Amino acid sequence: MKTLCRNLFLVAAVLLGPACDADAALSIGGWNSTRAGTVYNVFDGSGYVGLRSSLSTSFPSATFSGTALLTSGYLSGINLLIIQSIFGGSNSPISALTAAEQTALFDFVKNGGTAIIASENGLGYGTASASLVSPFGIVDSGVNLSGTQTCTITNPTGNPVTNGPAGTVSSLTYGFCGGYSSAGPYATSIGTVGGLIGLAYIAPNAIQSGSGSVTFFSDTLSGASPMNELVSNVASTVPEPSSTLLALCGGMAMLARRRR
Repeated sequence: MKTLCRNLFLVAAVLLGPACDADAALSIGGWNSTRAGTVYNVFDGSGYVGLRSSLSTSFPSATFSGTALLTSGYLSGINLLIIQSIFGGSNSPISALTAAEQTALFDFVKNGGTAIIASENGLGYGTASASLVSPFGIVDSGVNLSGTQTCTITNPTGNPVTNGPAGTVSSLTYGFCGGYSSAGPYATSIGTVGGLIGLAYIAPNAIQSGSGSVTFFSDTLSGASPMNELVSNVASTVPEPSSTLLALCGGMAMLARRRR
């Protein structure tokens, strides 16, 4: 009996370890410099010092990590993923997601993870951008909207990512951006740019019960206000461990104390 209890405890600890801490820090993942270059990656990119600072101010215990490949193993260790299609320089995209990466990304959200996905325009970025959004049924238009564009939020106070603890965002400034021609089966349009969908949102539980949310930008994250505030609002929606998991964790902790 003791052996059985010990084995059950070890298995549960491995499966539920991060969730067993009610005060677990926000764990933010994204591309590293190998996949996205030294500027446009959230992990340590020079273009996102302001974004990391904004998130760290709102979430002092937040941690950041980077990866060159989306795998189920990597994604199991984070609860917020921030990725985009630009590598750096003129018309320089990341390598498009493989089929395996697309599956891992979709499964991450389906199983409760929160994601922010930023795609670029069709001028060299089309294939990479489409690979990021197509797992969710969103259709990237492939359009290149020239110059500075305004993405107008349809109902700023009506969505938790445009109206949250970091403030209310009514518009975003895009530059040489793209747009989505269809929001697919799960997302809804919450912002428009150049007659296209410029900001889309998949709400929690939209894919299946317990699934997470995804916010789609049809332009590269700027690393500046008000986009940083919107990203912080998204981060504030990352779910905490459920009461069921916490109760199970508490039971395991009591079992561990009794066995000492």
